[in-house]
Amino acid sequence: MKIPNINRITQIIQVGTADYQTPVWDDTAGKYVPNSILNIDSDTNKVGIGCLPSTKLEVVDNSGSAQQTWGYTQGSIESSWKTDSAGKTTIETSGANGFSIVANSAEAQQIKDTEILNNVDFYFVNSGSGLPTGEISTKDNATTTTFSGTGAANKTQITVFSVNGESNLVTPDHTNDHLTIVKAGLYKAECNITVASTVAVSSVIGIEIYKNNGATGFDNCHANRSLSGTADTGAFSFGGNIRLAINDTIEVWIWNDTNTNAVLVSDITLNLLQIGG
Repeated sequence: MKIPNINRITQIIQVGTADYQTPVWDDTAGKYVPNSILNIDSDTNKVGIGCLPSTKLEVVDNSGSAQQTWGYTQGSIESSWKTDSAGKTTIETSGANGFSIVANSAEAQQIKDTEILNNVDFYFVNSGSGLPTGEISTKDNATTTTFSGTGAANKTQITVFSVNGESNLVTPDHTNDHLTIVKAGLYKAECNITVASTVAVSSVIGIEIYKNNGATGFDNCHANRSLSGTADTGAFSFGGNIRLAINDTIEVWIWNDTNTNAVLVSDITLNLLQIGG
């Protein structure tokens, strides 16, 4: 080990393009010489490693690949954060468990204003994680749905739901026959239904997904079905993409365009899945 000449080191760290440059031993010269590995600006407390001090701690790779690199090694595990000259940032690790982004607040855990590209399997492992979704349903219902008049102006909410299905960040409520939105965004809505006439009279029914107690209907989530009589039972599906806000409630409403004869909704499932923000 070389014992440094204190006077020489003092001289070296006071020269150079930065306020301080760490000295290194030069075997050829037989003395300590300045280098640009660590540069400290004493006025601003900025630090540069492999470069002049910038607005933050900055590390520059001097391999000639024109990229900035942060690196960390623990045992055989190597991790790095690289930004190339084109502005592309890559996070790499040799560890089998990948990497985690951990923060102490929900806001800090968000990744904003960026595009995430994935070329490997993507899945959720913990309960409560994943895309917002919710479902309510019923099977083999025997209670009829009645109408006070004809047409959509006399629509009635389908209130035969009896089961809350699987959900995440959507609140299923079969008691009130609706789903409540927890996270705003674009949702895929789908309704599967089996409906039958209750009298030997033909009629045409309309059915549509609405929000907020029937206040607003979604034209792209609408269907019509002709029922020829008591022997006619129709099973069909309909749905579409709808944009929803926090606390919106989603329901299914039905009406009779021909008369006021009741119908039997024996089976129905209403499902939502968020597909965008």
